[in-house]
Amino acid sequence: MLGFQLNSYRVCQAVIGKNLPPRLTTMSVVPNRRWGVVALWALLAWPALGLDPNISGWDRVWVDPFNGSSVNTGRWEVADREFSPNNELQYYHPDQVSVGNGQLTITASNQPLGAQPYRSGLIRTWQEHRYGRWEVRADLPFGKGMWPAIWLLPRDLGTAPWPTGGEIDIMENVGNDTFFVKGSYHYNWTPGSPITSNADYRTGEDFAAGMHDYAVEWDPDQLRFYVDDNLYHVVDNPIQPQEQPMSLIINLAVGGDWPGSPDGSTQFPQTFDIDHAIYWTRDETELINPDFDRSGWGLNGWDVFGNEIDNVTAQTEAALDGTHALKLFGQFNGSQNYSGVAQGIAVTPGQDIVAEANAFVRSEDSIFATDNEVLMKLEYYRVFDGLHGGADFLGEEVLPIADGSTVEDVWASHQIIGVVPDDAVEARVSFLFNQPGTAGGAVHVDAVSLLATDPIPLSGDYNGDGVVDAADYTTWRDGDSVDGSPAGYTRWASNYGAVDDAPLAVPEPAGAVLLTLGLLGPVSRRRR
Repeated sequence: MLGFQLNSYRVCQAVIGKNLPPRLTTMSVVPNRRWGVVALWALLAWPALGLDPNISGWDRVWVDPFNGSSVNTGRWEVADREFSPNNELQYYHPDQVSVGNGQLTITASNQPLGAQPYRSGLIRTWQEHRYGRWEVRADLPFGKGMWPAIWLLPRDLGTAPWPTGGEIDIMENVGNDTFFVKGSYHYNWTPGSPITSNADYRTGEDFAAGMHDYAVEWDPDQLRFYVDDNLYHVVDNPIQPQEQPMSLIINLAVGGDWPGSPDGSTQFPQTFDIDHAIYWTRDETELINPDFDRSGWGLNGWDVFGNEIDNVTAQTEAALDGTHALKLFGQFNGSQNYSGVAQGIAVTPGQDIVAEANAFVRSEDSIFATDNEVLMKLEYYRVFDGLHGGADFLGEEVLPIADGSTVEDVWASHQIIGVVPDDAVEARVSFLFNQPGTAGGAVHVDAVSLLATDPIPLSGDYNGDGVVDAADYTTWRDGDSVDGSPAGYTRWASNYGAVDDAPLAVPEPAGAVLLTLGLLGPVSRRRR
């Protein structure tokens, strides 16, 4: 959709979830890392409502399940506008937007209003964001002249004339062909002259015959478009000449340059039904897609290198956790080559950190008695996206997890344990297939985790040197400890002489604990 400007900015308000389904009649309280205490029935209700309560690497900021009787105007602006760009033929009026039965409905009708022959509706979030994940679950209208859209656009088109601030079309469709949807990114330095990257998504399904999830993930270096969690379009390094946040728009246009005008075959009224809308921000302390099961290309979230002949992919030949695993093999370019994936998380110096992964070599694709190997590495950087071996690279731990002597057809678990070094802000786990010659074979990797946690302090160690001794009493007595109370003295006295575990020197190679934890038995296609 071509950009336009509405008015002002408001802070969004929280909205509770959908009503409890009748089949869930009991309530238990369970702890949850993100939400504190959560009703168990709420957790059970999410899947039935089409809402994923937890996407690895993302933190939910808000969700609108449209379970009331009216639009939440604290979150949404409801348009009242006669004219729109693109030669559209509708008057956007608030009466065309309604909420009921657990969904929001935008209705297009062939009732003239003002100078326009049709009426329809548009909502737009007051709040804007730069980067994140947006998802809308919707059932599309059909018929000639229908133009439903879910998209992102800056509110301030005066400062950033379209398309200098960019436009992200999460989903667009024209109603005379409801068997496809389109995702697009528009930008340019010159107002009014867009450069566009887009793709169509077709599976043979009719998107006007039921609800589907439409989503985009916007990172500084990539845009990813999804339908029903199937990745179908990627824009690398999306240029945004005017760096602006964007708000979410959901509308149903009638007529216009793309769909053309309704004709005698168009049935009115038409409805654009919305089940929910969700916005997440990136959780930089968690890996995205650690089990390689995200649909589409399966490597969503991972930086890929050396993939010259589709030798770095997600495949189903062997999977430990879910349906897919990372598959690595060499480039066969006649010389030593390296291929693999990497992904980082945010860390703080002094945190304990554990990297874990599982490796598998199929006898049908053996690397036995070859020089091929796969290395798991835990790397540290003083800036995000730092160059390996560059000025911001602080060091790494390297653990071979598969080579020419690896037992075949058995999953083996591997672990690197360390402490985040001074100056580090990113810890990165990588998997590297080293092919010194032309020998074949492949290695599968699955169920990856990278977890950094704050160390548990030694009770009574008030000077932080790892030993509870007389020096800690002095720190307590002088009021320089975190606990100068009599109870603090009691903790010091009762723990006197205790010694913390020896700190692990990182990133010197001898300083981390490198473990191959053991064989996990025959390959399993699905564990969950």
